[in-house]
Amino acid sequence: MRRRPPRGGVSLTWRGRALLAAGAVGLVVAYSVGVDALFLVSILLLAAVVASALAARHRRPSLAVHRSFGAERAMPGHPVPVQLDIANRALQAVGQATWTDEWSWHSPSGMLARRVAGASTPAELPLLRGRWGDVQRSVTVMWDFVPPRRGDFAIGPARVTVMDPFGLASATVVVGDSTALTVFPRVAVLEETLSTPRRADGQAHRADHRATGGEHELTTRVYRVGDPLRRVHWRASARHGELMVRQEEQRSAAEVTVLLETRRSGHPDVDSGDSDRSESFEWCVSMAASLAVHLDAQGFRVHLLETGVPQLPVGAGPSLAGLARVALTPFARTTGVTLVPSGRQASVRLGSAFAVLGDLDDDTIVDLIAARSAYDEATAWVPTSVPRFALERLAAAGWLCVPVSTRTPVEEAWRLAQYERMHRDAG
Repeated sequence: MRRRPPRGGVSLTWRGRALLAAGAVGLVVAYSVGVDALFLVSILLLAAVVASALAARHRRPSLAVHRSFGAERAMPGHPVPVQLDIANRALQAVGQATWTDEWSWHSPSGMLARRVAGASTPAELPLLRGRWGDVQRSVTVMWDFVPPRRGDFAIGPARVTVMDPFGLASATVVVGDSTALTVFPRVAVLEETLSTPRRADGQAHRADHRATGGEHELTTRVYRVGDPLRRVHWRASARHGELMVRQEEQRSAAEVTVLLETRRSGHPDVDSGDSDRSESFEWCVSMAASLAVHLDAQGFRVHLLETGVPQLPVGAGPSLAGLARVALTPFARTTGVTLVPSGRQASVRLGSAFAVLGDLDDDTIVDLIAARSAYDEATAWVPTSVPRFALERLAAAGWLCVPVSTRTPVEEAWRLAQYERMHRDAG
C-alpha cells in the first residue's frame, strides 16, 4: 500500500513572529509595571497570531497533481520542461498561494549512499476555484528542470503554501507523489562517413530488393539532419508525404563491441569530495553512448563491455538506461580486461572494436593487445596523458589510437578517428 505523503505544517511569517515577540515582551512589561492597557494590547496581539495560525491551517487546500515532462530524452545540462496540472478537490477556492516542486537524486546501488536534492523557485499559484459538483477545477503551471548529472531522479512531490488574510501565518501541503525521470548521458550526433566499421565477415552487403514491399520500402529511410540532398528520393518522398533518402546499403548480422573504462584507477581526476564524479569518466560515458546509438542506427549489433565489474545489462543494444546508471568502481574483472561479448568465443571473428579508455597500466595494455587479433578493426580513444611508448605498443598490435582530452567534443573525437583511419589506409 502506497504511503500517503504528509500534509505539511503551519509556520509563522516574519510579520507573525514579530507580533508574537511584541506580545510576549508586552506581557512581561505589563506584569512588571502593572499597566493594564499594555497587558490588554499584548493579549490581543498574541490572540491575533494564534487566530492567524488557525486560519492558515483551516485554509489548507485538498489538491491533486499530475506531472509530465516535455523532453523525449533528458540529458545533463539540458532543460527539461516539467508541467504540473494541479486540481482542486475541495469546494473551497484556493486564494493567495505559492508552489514549488522538489527533486532528488540517489546514488546507484553498489555505490556509497549519497543524495542530492533541490527544488524549483517558488512561484505564485494562479487562482484555483473550488470543485463544482464532480468537476474538479485545475490550473497548469510549468518549470524547467536542469539535471545536474545523469542517473535516476525523483521529481516531486510538489508543495503548495497558503497564507492567512493578514499574512501572519502560512500552511504548507505536500501534493502528490514523486515521478521518476531517467537522465541519460549526453549523446552526440556522429557523422556518417565512408570509413564505416565492417561486419564480422569483413563484408557489407546490399539488401535484397526483390522482397515483398517494393524498392521504396527497402532502400529508403526518413531524412535526418545532415543527410546530403543528393540522397533525397523524391518519388518515395511524394509517396510517404515526408522527405525520404536513399539507403543503398543495409548491414545485417554486423557486430561491434564498445569497451568503456569504468575502473576508478583509470580516472585519476576523481573528485575527492565526490567519489563518483570524474570529468574523464563522464566524457567516456558520453562517448560510449554516442558510439552505441550511432552504430545501432546504422544497423550494427552493439555489445557494451566494461573494464571493471559488470554493471550494464547483458545483451546487445545501446543500453542507454544502463549507461545512465553506470558508475566508477574500484573493482576490476578477475579475468582482466576482455573484449569478448558474453556468449561469444574469442576464436570467432568479432567485427570491429571501439575502446573508450582512461589511464593505461601495463596489464591493460597486454589485455588489449591480446584481444586485438579477434577483430578486423580496433579503435581506441585514450587520454593525451598516456605515454607515447604505450601508444606505440598498441599501434604495433593493430590498434588505431586517438589521443583526446575532456575538452575534446565527442563529435570531434569521432572525426579524428575517421581521419586517422583514412590517413592510415591511404599510407
